[in-house]
Amino acid sequence: MAASHLFDLDPCNAGPYITLSNMYAANARWKDVASVRSLMKNRNVRKVAAYSWIEFDSKIHRFVSEDRSHPETDQIYEELHRLIKKLQVAGFIPNTKSALHDVADDEKLASISYHSEKLALAFILLKNPNGAIPIRIIKNIRTDVRWLSCSFVVDGLFAAGALQLVEMN
Repeated sequence: MAASHLFDLDPCNAGPYITLSNMYAANARWKDVASVRSLMKNRNVRKVAAYSWIEFDSKIHRFVSEDRSHPETDQIYEELHRLIKKLQVAGFIPNTKSALHDVADDEKLASISYHSEKLALAFILLKNPNGAIPIRIIKNIRTDVRWLSCSFVVDGLFAAGALQLVEMN
């Protein structure tokens, strides 16, 4: 009932649709998730793509989830895999429960491993391996709990206090 009123107030705003869909997904109500997504499609409501960017060498480098468009994609993914291994050795266990998809746990783990902020981090670690410059990753949307918990471990593995995440929403 409340969602219907929100949809009526601002029918093109994807926020209420996504929030409702995520609430259903968190409770494994996959048919309801599909219904909300279908409603969005029928009403031509599109959510804003999440992306992260970082400045290095006076250039902006922008990343989206599972991005393979960067000229250094292969090196970025290699660095990300090294980072994931370091995190595992440090005892970090990613929270796949908050990955709101109706897929197996190994697929959930893969889906959260290649988010835009992690790709941006891997890129800057390639360019700044000794932590000589502070790392500032900027996101266009709200940061999720999975990244926050990961970022604390990453910050501890490298120069403590060097990692900063900025939300631009």
